[in-house]
Amino acid sequence: MRSQSLYHDIFPKGNLQHCIGVIFARSRQRLMWGIVIALSQLFLGCSNMREDFSSRCVQQMEVKAYQKALENCTQAIIYGSNTASDYVRRGYVRTQLGEYKEAIEDYTQALFLQPDAVNVFNHRCVAYYRVGKYQEAIADCSDALSIKPDFAGAYANRGRVQAALNDKKGALTDYQNAAKLFLKQGQMESYKVVQEDIRKLTLEDPSPKEV
Repeated sequence: MRSQSLYHDIFPKGNLQHCIGVIFARSRQRLMWGIVIALSQLFLGCSNMREDFSSRCVQQMEVKAYQKALENCTQAIIYGSNTASDYVRRGYVRTQLGEYKEAIEDYTQALFLQPDAVNVFNHRCVAYYRVGKYQEAIADCSDALSIKPDFAGAYANRGRVQAALNDKKGALTDYQNAAKLFLKQGQMESYKVVQEDIRKLTLEDPSPKEV
């Protein structure tokens, strides 16, 4: 009985409960901090891997190693990279590999993340053209031009879609607008391409090159 009394003398009931509560709170706090530190380290590790895969993707695109680029672009996205640029890069790579439907999906995701990305509308216009979705292609090029009225490439690409639809008048107008802008902007190679497209169109040979 004396030992029990001594125990209660040292740890009165209220103090004992308080002590247990403090210990529990401190233990929980340490656990939470441990989880936060672990998650931070995990996030940092994933971030480093994401940047590494993105860098490899860009390097392989530069040397036109598109299959390897596709693998690394995909890994970057898997590891949490979720910017419009990531999807644009993979969309471009897929276009080069002839995977146009998948490229359209990537460009669509890029536009969801960055709705005013004028170049993405132009890229998706080309991909839509490749799968024969001409009205969607025209809509995308038109959207690009509504954002950037002096976008010569969008005029040129819309012109080739118009040519595929046998709308020679519409195609010629777009080609001529593209040619004027390319000339004004000093893009002589693209200017020559469009001039050739105009020549072929007037010869009733609607097989323009992509700009």
